[in-house]
Amino acid sequence: MKLFGFGKSKEERTREAEAKRLAEEANADALKMGREAGAAMMAAVDNFMTFRARPVGEGIYGVFVKRVSEVMNEPENSPIDLVRIEAKIFVEQLGKFNDEMKEECHNQTNEWLDLADTMGIRDSIELYITNKISDIFFELFQRSVDHAAEAIQGYQALGYKAILTQD
Repeated sequence: MKLFGFGKSKEERTREAEAKRLAEEANADALKMGREAGAAMMAAVDNFMTFRARPVGEGIYGVFVKRVSEVMNEPENSPIDLVRIEAKIFVEQLGKFNDEMKEECHNQTNEWLDLADTMGIRDSIELYITNKISDIFFELFQRSVDHAAEAIQGYQALGYKAILTQD
């Protein structure tokens, strides 16, 4: 009886030890390759955010800032009301931006997502994409809130009142 390896020949123990060492090396190599693939996937997403999503978001924000600066050109309406309307439109545009950028990022990183699916980590990569886009969304949202509040305070200081919305 060869209980717990007792009674095995030296050759059997050597072969088992070598097989175990080779299996551990293969596991370490697979783990390293998985980490490298995951890092490459995240780098592809980050690259998309830097060179596509961020500029698109900044463009949308730029339109908002321009529209807020032009409300004085519409004297038949309260500039405070117009700033609030522009802010509402901007938030709607941000919602579209969020959805469109997520879809576009998925299209741009489709091969990586297929590999992530094979590796069983697709959900993690998709969550990473969602979080990165949400970070941009919330930053732009906060900047728009701050910009609108400053504009409204400026118009209030000039004596303007809201007509369509509550002060």
